[in-house]
Amino acid sequence: MDSREASVHLRRALQLALTQKGIRETPPGSNVNIYSKYFGFGPQFWCADFVAWSLDRTGNRDHKVPWGYPSAVGNITGWGKHNGKIHSRPRKGDIFTRKDGNHTGWVVSSQGTGFTTIEGNTSGPDGRVIYVASHARDAASGMYFFVRHHWE
Repeated sequence: MDSREASVHLRRALQLALTQKGIRETPPGSNVNIYSKYFGFGPQFWCADFVAWSLDRTGNRDHKVPWGYPSAVGNITGWGKHNGKIHSRPRKGDIFTRKDGNHTGWVVSSQGTGFTTIEGNTSGPDGRVIYVASHARDAASGMYFFVRHHWE
């Protein structure tokens, strides 16, 4: 995939992810979700599956992602480190991962150290139910890696 094709793929993946805002696990608190099901998994933490789903659904739909097992935040970070794709500042289209390995999502926009996300398996508008939702975050906290795929 050349860089222009990759850039188009990234835009489509991010656009698809944004269309999912408000989708929630059903029933609440169950971890039952469409993103894990897409990869053939049952109820589980699903933030990484959400990222992998949006990337694969806008690509070749082979149910595979560059980092291997789609459901592990650590795999995304490990792939980024192994391939020199880790950055310290967010940029639109990056995949953010928490350094503790507990969460991931897409960077929708950034300004300075602040960034806005779209992420799965996160608290939604009511703060209790788990949704696909956007959050404002700050990279200055030092809690995040930013994985920039080959689509720059």
